[in-house]
Amino acid sequence: MSLLVPEIFLTGPSSAQGQQALTQLSMDEASFVAGNFKRLKQLILYAKPTEKDTSVELPGVELGIFPLGLIITGVWAAVFVGTVGYGTIGRVQYREQYRRRIDREVAAAIRTI
Repeated sequence: MSLLVPEIFLTGPSSAQGQQALTQLSMDEASFVAGNFKRLKQLILYAKPTEKDTSVELPGVELGIFPLGLIITGVWAAVFVGTVGYGTIGRVQYREQYRRRIDREVAAAIRTI
């Protein structure tokens, strides 16, 4: 419940010595016309729940189901990255092999002249 209650702070210039004034707006003074907090004021005023009351749950904080789709997608992504990485390593090795072979051919042609 404490996660749902917004903390609203108001600041502004004070008339005394030009300092900043800071105050907190309580739930008795705040009213919400639309959104998730529309009925929150009535819940607080009439129910007066304690911190250990579990009747109000914050949605989206924990997973309601086992994330099987996430696991399957992660496995497919790992296979894809592994395949692309293996192919890239093979291309790099082939490039180095080709460069060494060309260097040997150029060195052999220079020696025979």
